[in-house]
Amino acid sequence: MADSWSLFTSHDYTLTTPQYQNYMRNIFGTENYNRGITFQNSIRSNGYNILLSLPNAHFIIGTDVPTISAIKFQYIGNDIDSVILEDMQYDILGDGTVPYLSATMMKQVKNLDANRQLELAYTNHEQTISSDKALTGICNVLRYGSFIIPSDLNAHKRYIVLRIACPVEVSVNCNEETLSSSTDNLSVLSSFGCLDFLGENDDIKMLCIEESDAYTINLQGTAAGTMDYEIRWFDENNNITEKKTFNDVPITENTKILTGTDRTKGIVLNVDENGDGTFDQVINPDETVSTPQKWWQKLPSWLQWIMRYIFFGWVWMAF
Repeated sequence: MADSWSLFTSHDYTLTTPQYQNYMRNIFGTENYNRGITFQNSIRSNGYNILLSLPNAHFIIGTDVPTISAIKFQYIGNDIDSVILEDMQYDILGDGTVPYLSATMMKQVKNLDANRQLELAYTNHEQTISSDKALTGICNVLRYGSFIIPSDLNAHKRYIVLRIACPVEVSVNCNEETLSSSTDNLSVLSSFGCLDFLGENDDIKMLCIEESDAYTINLQGTAAGTMDYEIRWFDENNNITEKKTFNDVPITENTKILTGTDRTKGIVLNVDENGDGTFDQVINPDETVSTPQKWWQKLPSWLQWIMRYIFFGWVWMAF
């Protein structure tokens, strides 16, 4: 897994500083880009961030919200414009926007006096300035020069990542809540996790959900093709502990697949090929899957022979 996430692989293109700046302007807009540059310049001296050295600087850090921490691109052309987002890593310690290492300035903030740092569990980026505890801390700093209140002592949760690359819609259900990629029932945030879209046409779905055996995962085919499905388990420190992979699973617009996250029962794909409510096959991880048989291919060989005889006899008579 680690090898596939190298962030330092060289590529056959160059990107100058002006080109990079233009990309940032295109993404965020010139006005927002200029504001960002002005702010960054205000907290730097000789090219270095000086916030940590300012005696009256205090830091609120949100944690325990799934946060994108690394991305993996696929190159479909010869320049930087010809890439699609293929895969991602999540940071369960982040605030939903900023990964934990960035929010803590590579953990340097953790070396400050405890009264200058306030870590809030299950708090997203916006809530670091709007939650009751955050606002109490801010008021204490303005009034007393210290947060006073302690950081949350939280045991971070283990989590699961799903990656589904194929022409399907996915829904994950738990305790009457649902994450769903369907446009008719779109839901990308829940109390147990989040859903993100990747790929050239949002055809790759990724979910980061708290570890549990209680999830029901439904996959509904939307077109003919094949599916790559992977489920990954991570510990509370973002280390992958196990993964199961299913490659080249045949899909049609009628395919329905039911699976789950309970490893004690085994991770398999229960496939209903034609949507009639009956599972036609059970697929195990890393299993080579054959193309689903047509209805007549499932008939006894002697009956198939009679049908072919009748069909070709009818064709011969027609001509």
